[in-house]
Amino acid sequence: MKKWYLVEDSYIDAETLEEAISNFKVEMYDMANLTSSENGTSYDIWIDNGGRSRNVPHNSPRIKFNLDGELIPVSIDRSNPQILINIDKKYINNLDKIKQFVIKNYDVLMKHHNGEISDKEALNSLKRV
Repeated sequence: MKKWYLVEDSYIDAETLEEAISNFKVEMYDMANLTSSENGTSYDIWIDNGGRSRNVPHNSPRIKFNLDGELIPVSIDRSNPQILINIDKKYINNLDKIKQFVIKNYDVLMKHHNGEISDKEALNSLKRV
């Protein structure tokens, strides 16, 4: 007999639930993060190696910051980082600080994105704004 679970008003079978949990765990550990107190912005910042370890390569280098539980992508650009999705910027406090973080840490972020340094090396090298 197949087991069914209620998740957010929908029933899913045990196999699908186990697969979703397994994928979620992989997703959680494929990105490294710096808390707001570590990076000097108002947000936790997430970095990854271009999505290669998740087989979802990005079209452009990016970091992500946590805005109310949603990870918002920001381009890694030496002079003018940009938010990569449509979002009303009035809800983002201190967007300039996030841009400053990217600009200040551009070389480290690009080395990490390109797989030249590990998560640990990147996290130890990133500078607070």
